[in-house]
Amino acid sequence: MAKKEPPPTDHRIQRARAETACATCAASIVADELALAEAYVSTDGKWARSHRYARSPKHVDPMVRGDDDRRYDDGPNADLATRLHHLACAAQHQPYKLRSALKLSGDLIPNRAELEQAILDALSPKDHAETDPATRDEYARFIERLRTTTDDDDFLVFGDWLQSIGDPRGELIAVQHALETAINEDRARLLDHERKWIATHHFAPEQPVGQLKWRRGFVRRVYKATSASRLDHPSLRFLRPADLVTGDEPAPPIELVKPTKAKAGGEWRVRHTRKPEWGIGRVLSEDEIKGLEISFEHGGVRTVKNVELLEDLDEL
Repeated sequence: MAKKEPPPTDHRIQRARAETACATCAASIVADELALAEAYVSTDGKWARSHRYARSPKHVDPMVRGDDDRRYDDGPNADLATRLHHLACAAQHQPYKLRSALKLSGDLIPNRAELEQAILDALSPKDHAETDPATRDEYARFIERLRTTTDDDDFLVFGDWLQSIGDPRGELIAVQHALETAINEDRARLLDHERKWIATHHFAPEQPVGQLKWRRGFVRRVYKATSASRLDHPSLRFLRPADLVTGDEPAPPIELVKPTKAKAGGEWRVRHTRKPEWGIGRVLSEDEIKGLEISFEHGGVRTVKNVELLEDLDEL
């Protein structure tokens, strides 16, 4: 009895044994055509079913093979399998896996240089509107206009257009515009949405360049900039050399409110200029050196200096 072929544990380039469908585009891969064999864990095999319906989960590394004297489908191994992709499809949709397979392959790969260039293009970040042939030209016209504009609201027009065609940067522009005036719970909610949106759509460059300061969808300044900072990322396209600052971000000016001197016996409502999520605060007392003791709605009682006077509570 022939020994069963061990399950795959890595991605490799191989010739298709028979005609099969590409896992990316569903078009046919003909027999003997070179393709990317992607190793993956199947959710439909015996191992998966035994774990799905087991009373006690089996905590086993799914990529660990069984002993030499044990059948691969009898042990605690996951159902490892392969699915094939056209090399061109893999370059666009599975670039990391194809790059790994190319390094391991000893075969002569036709059009290898073109495949490697396609991988590089796939890994280079671009906005959706920039890559779509239907919107590419209009996107380029917007970018050219924004490079020379003196009206910051032109970015809002650009954001509206991006949202209309489904480009996620349009949502980022809208969120960051709303953050310019948001306070309290609204600001905290928008900050959370901004952080998740940037991470989900990879708007921040993978290579660390420093502390990013965003405005209306793009990075406008980098503090603690590194010497290796590169400006080829879409989010950095409007940066100038003067916007790369090696030092720390300067602290905002201190606006020290002195309520007892401004109005005897009055009660004042303030907001922390750097922590608006603390909510509205009421001034309890002041100290010439330490600053103001304030009771914030969501931040508790704190002694701070960076506050903004909102209005006289006696007039509410």
